[in-house]
Amino acid sequence: MVKCANPECNHHRPTGFLDSLWASTGFVNEGRWFCSNACYERFVELGREAEPEAEEEAPLDDMTNMRLGDILVAYGIIGSDELSSCLKGQERSDKRVGQLLVESGLIPREAVLAALSKQKGTPWVDVLMLSCKSSALALLSEEDAQRERALPFDWTSQGQVLVATPDAGDPSRVAELEKKIGHPVKAVFAPEEDLVIAVRQAYSTDRLFDEGAESGRVSPT
Repeated sequence: MVKCANPECNHHRPTGFLDSLWASTGFVNEGRWFCSNACYERFVELGREAEPEAEEEAPLDDMTNMRLGDILVAYGIIGSDELSSCLKGQERSDKRVGQLLVESGLIPREAVLAALSKQKGTPWVDVLMLSCKSSALALLSEEDAQRERALPFDWTSQGQVLVATPDAGDPSRVAELEKKIGHPVKAVFAPEEDLVIAVRQAYSTDRLFDEGAESGRVSPT
């Protein structure tokens, strides 16, 4: 297993067959792997010197118009036979291809997230693993976060708000979020089904923290 280079993150990924896919997301620097653009930004903010990107294979052509399964095949994550079998199974199910592949044990969910980010043309973040900054969460109410399908969770060193959303690849939606939040936004992709859970968890945890701090049970940092 490889740990994210951000010391504040506990995210791990398997080694081996997924290396080419993760390298393609642009978060590998001289052997250091970052699970998301947010973690790379945090790594830099903590004062560690950002090193030049390791030499990698030439990227594949634009994948924004490709199907998820075809992206996974293009990177060698699954074979064409496995994709065909999954598509046949999808005919008997209302589940998505990525969900079926994960449930069958063929690939981890991180591979689906990385492939979806290639499809969207944006970086990705695993929102179920996030530790959100209260100052970022405060920019949207929980109701607005659910309505806008957006979770503000951190800040970049340039003062942008990092926002997880399934609409990260849509410039018009990013502009709408900037107007709503009142700050420049750097959007990263997260699937909607994960975002619904993450928003509920993030704001629930933030409320518990605030209540604990007020009662003296928790000492804010």
